[in-house]
Amino acid sequence: MILLKLSYGKLSQEKSWILIGKHVKDVADFFAKIVDYKSSFTSRHSIGVAEKASIFAQYMGYDSITVQKMYLAGALHDIGKMAVGNEILEKPDKLTDDEFSKMKNHAGYTYLILSEVNDFEDIRDWAAFHHEKLNGKGYPFGKTADELNEQERIMACIDIYQALTEDRPYKKDYLMKKRVRYSMTWRRKVLLIRIFPRKLENVLEETDDI
Repeated sequence: MILLKLSYGKLSQEKSWILIGKHVKDVADFFAKIVDYKSSFTSRHSIGVAEKASIFAQYMGYDSITVQKMYLAGALHDIGKMAVGNEILEKPDKLTDDEFSKMKNHAGYTYLILSEVNDFEDIRDWAAFHHEKLNGKGYPFGKTADELNEQERIMACIDIYQALTEDRPYKKDYLMKKRVRYSMTWRRKVLLIRIFPRKLENVLEETDDI
């Protein structure tokens, strides 16, 4: 398992982000590319999630540090897939129950890996909870609505949207309107729609070619 250890010393968290934000982003991009290239079917997934999460965070009016953190959470949200075999990641057919159970472990691994980084608590949670649902039926922790904040819900929606815009072994790329409509259906299905009914659609339509 990859373990990351970063320390900001005696600097305040805010000053730390200002001083080393770009360097942390470079490291996050590096690991995102490793994760993405692990499977030919997700060659830009993590970077795509990071870019869209950052732009959507700006649209929501978050401060610059939170925007940076959203980018990092998106870039690192699937780092736990480093612990999942390619025979599962690249399987062209539907996963068996056992294989799907192993696949679901990646979010837990993301949580464990990012727990090793000092002052990454927000980023860790935003990244690792991207498969949680408001009804408590998500994974890896079965979080409920009361336990999921806005950033965690946004990351879950961005992850779903990004996956729908990519070619995978079990589907072809959707046209924009169909992809957006399908992502809206999925957001309702996972009970995430209540915090931003149409904002995601509007922003992502403008940034899909990033």
